[in-house]
Amino acid sequence: MGESVSTIAIDARKIKSSTGRYVLELATHLEEIDTTNKYKVLVLANEAGYYKPTNPNFEVDLRKATPADELAGIIGGYDCIIIRSATTLTKDLIDKASSM
Repeated sequence: MGESVSTIAIDARKIKSSTGRYVLELATHLEEIDTTNKYKVLVLANEAGYYKPTNPNFEVDLRKATPADELAGIIGGYDCIIIRSATTLTKDLIDKASSM
């Protein structure tokens, strides 16, 4: 039986900040060890090019910003989301995450 594939979002907005350094290191290490799951790395458009994935399962999703209402519109497509401390996942957002 084959492995199931999950789609995982990583909130890497403000990846050039001190907190962003940890997110960058996390994504880089996940690229090395996970060849099964699909990752969408949410990056601010003004930081495009800062993170360049080398694993084909990692895709940069450029955003101008991701306010709560925009996050609510995209969260349903993910099986998991890795957030920064500045991101708040409210009950309403979690309820919209039908795959989690």
